[in-house]
Amino acid sequence: MIEKTSLMKENWDYLIVLDACRYDFFSKLYKNYLNGELKKVISVGGGTPEWCIESFKDYYDDVIYISANPHINSKFEIKGFNAKNHFHKIIDVWDSGWSDELGTVHPKEVNKAVKNVKDNYPRKRLIIHYLQPHEPYLDYNLKIGYPKPKIGLGEVLVGIKRKENKILIFMMLFNKFRNLLKDLAIKLIGKYRINKIYLLVWKSLNLPPINPMDAVQRIVGDKGLRKL
Repeated sequence: MIEKTSLMKENWDYLIVLDACRYDFFSKLYKNYLNGELKKVISVGGGTPEWCIESFKDYYDDVIYISANPHINSKFEIKGFNAKNHFHKIIDVWDSGWSDELGTVHPKEVNKAVKNVKDNYPRKRLIIHYLQPHEPYLDYNLKIGYPKPKIGLGEVLVGIKRKENKILIFMMLFNKFRNLLKDLAIKLIGKYRINKIYLLVWKSLNLPPINPMDAVQRIVGDKGLRKL
């Protein structure tokens, strides 16, 4: 039987988060890089905000969170989770290391932050949160990413980077209205089913991509998307 696990009750010094990494793919590759036993467990949350709320119930003065994901930041509460209330320090790599060209944070920026923190806080435990392999994908020919997060406005890993123009302003307003309708539909029908219906309708109307994954899938198809 596969059980859920409580991260903070486990014995560790470094907790590395590979955001959106699939277990089946990871199980085929990890031996090329890591030693040790691989064990499957059930996550306490399906998305970052839910995962944070369920994983970090208390304040952990011995933990520094190095974050490439803006949902975990030192500035604002995002969807019910305020990281400042739970960790000794948060390193906002999602902000300092953001690449406008890629529309994401390159892993090397996280690595730089880790080395710096280890030198300055040698006795702290570290949570090291890479955004990869979460979209957008680091294929340098595509360069289809997110606009830089504006967490004060609640714009966290949403949309797709486009040139600033009137069309973009219209799309931002339209997306806010669309998301309200989508949230209502999810409550009535269910998240997985409504996401599939929503994408099919959106593409059938030949509307612009709603996020980097949608844009890449239209270029390389499902097989190419899995490879990325």
